[in-house]
Amino acid sequence: MEASWVHSESVAEKEPLTAGASLEPVENDEMSQIVDMLNQLDKRNLKKAKAVLQAMFFTPFD
Repeated sequence: MEASWVHSESVAEKEPLTAGASLEPVENDEMSQIVDMLNQLDKRNLKKAKAVLQAMFFTPFD
């Protein structure tokens, strides 16, 4: 997998959001777009998307 749809040196990565933290307008727009895409998925594809997100962003690689 050579392609990436995420900038690896983004501010969001350096400073994780905390409860109640506000997003910048651009980040809000990106978040809204992602949520809109997820809302279009059926249950089966939503589970696939969750697995992809888990594997790509929340699984430590040594």
